[in-house]
Amino acid sequence: MPSMLGRERAHRHQPLLFLHKFADQLSEPARVMYEQIDYVPTQIVTEYLLRFPRCEAPLDALCVVSVQTPQNYQYVRSNKPLARH
Repeated sequence: MPSMLGRERAHRHQPLLFLHKFADQLSEPARVMYEQIDYVPTQIVTEYLLRFPRCEAPLDALCVVSVQTPQNYQYVRSNKPLARH
């Protein structure tokens, strides 16, 4: 993460700090009684990344490390046809 003291990169510190904290919160295990609610932020971020890409080639899928079993990966595919690269 860029140092807050470095002038050339100081403007990046707050957005990166937000993303780190947000990622930490998303990676917390869902609470038993609130699973439906706890998964909503993850679903929103996933939908955003799959539907509104900001790069030339759209995303076909996301690969996410499982919080409960870090050796496992979760793959989420978009509903659109796979892009040919």
